[in-house]
Amino acid sequence: MQLPWPALCPHCGHAIAPDDFDVGAPLDCPSCHAVFPYRPQVGRHRLIRWIGKGATGSVYLAHDTANGDIPISIKLLNPDRAHDALALWALLRESEVLSSFHHPNIVGFVDFGEIDGIRFLATEYMPGGTLEERIRNGNRPGQQEALHIGIEAASALRQLARHGLLHRDMKPEHILLGAQGQVKITDFGLCIGLGEQDAANDVVWGTPYYIPPERLKRETEDFRSDIYSLGATLYHALAGRPPYDEADPAKIVACHEAGPPPPIEEIAPHLHSSVTALIHRSVALDPEDRFSSYEELMHAFSWAMRHLDTEQAA
Repeated sequence: MQLPWPALCPHCGHAIAPDDFDVGAPLDCPSCHAVFPYRPQVGRHRLIRWIGKGATGSVYLAHDTANGDIPISIKLLNPDRAHDALALWALLRESEVLSSFHHPNIVGFVDFGEIDGIRFLATEYMPGGTLEERIRNGNRPGQQEALHIGIEAASALRQLARHGLLHRDMKPEHILLGAQGQVKITDFGLCIGLGEQDAANDVVWGTPYYIPPERLKRETEDFRSDIYSLGATLYHALAGRPPYDEADPAKIVACHEAGPPPPIEEIAPHLHSSVTALIHRSVALDPEDRFSSYEELMHAFSWAMRHLDTEQAA
């Protein structure tokens, strides 16, 4: 995205008008000819480099200059979405949720505001990237790590559920990984309260690979809907592909309607039967067949981890 902020030469102070600069790209000052990287200031945050792009904006690594230059992530809403009511609602909802929770498995809130017409949300930076990046780079987690990720993500979702909230967009891209094995969930733009009217009731929001079937049927959702999306996420992490591997979203919807996804052991025969059973239960088409609580899910995942440890030791 093109940013409105000029590049200020750190050597002579000369301002270079923005011309679709890439954050971090080297610039040649026309005044003193010094070469320096383009790192514009967004309020108290200095952008360092681009991290990723979403449907409504871009995410950058930045330094919080008011707090010892600690690294943070900052999401900038695209200028062409400045008057998009749904995009603004999603960013505001995410800032409200993050500023309300302090949980070890929910990414930390840093700042929210608007600078020169561009809305932004700054959050804690996780140097390990996303689970989606791990999968895409061929570094999928093993069974033990996948179960650990499931337990940590479920702990965060349980915290939301205790306050009557549903995440509604759980997927590999929204699971952040730390350098020491920490797991945190992010992106709460589709989060709603139980019984709350969806911001876009006539549209089915979410990534088709991970949408629970009850949303496609316009049926009532509850915490078990987030369990389905978490299960589909872990299915993808362990098998290397999502439950329904179709490029056309319409075909994915048709697959949901046709029946359950292919058994994960057919795609990943190396998986232990205790692990495949957990995945099958998580992505059951009928919510009644899924885990009845996050406590039950976390207990079952923990038991499977211990069982794998015992077998490996033997």
